[in-house]
Amino acid sequence: MTIENMFEKAARQKVRIPCEKGWLYVEDLFDLSLESLNNIYKILNAQLKSTKEDSLLDVKDASTSKLELQVDLIKYVASIKKAERTAKLEAIEKRRELEVFMTRHLRTRK
Repeated sequence: MTIENMFEKAARQKVRIPCEKGWLYVEDLFDLSLESLNNIYKILNAQLKSTKEDSLLDVKDASTSKLELQVDLIKYVASIKKAERTAKLEAIEKRRELEVFMTRHLRTRK
C-alpha cells in the first residue's frame, strides 16, 4: 500500500489511535516523540499479534485490518521522525566540523 493510499484509507475510516491520554487523530502522531510512538506501537502490535493467532480459517475481520493500518501509520511516522532526527544530528556535526575548520584556518592566518 502506498503512503498516499494508507493516509487516504485512514482518513476515510476516521482512524483514531489509542494512547494513555485518550484518542489521537492521525495528524497528531507527528507531534509525538519517538519514545511515545514506540510505546503506542508496542501496545498496538501486541493487540495485533493476539488477533492473528494461528487459525485454519485465517479469517481477517475489520478490527484486524484497522489494527494493521494503525500499526503501519505508527511505523511510517516513526520512520519519518528517525530520519528527521538523523538529519538534525548530521547538520549539527557538519556545523561543528566547519567551526573547527574555520578556527584552525583563522589561527594559521595570524
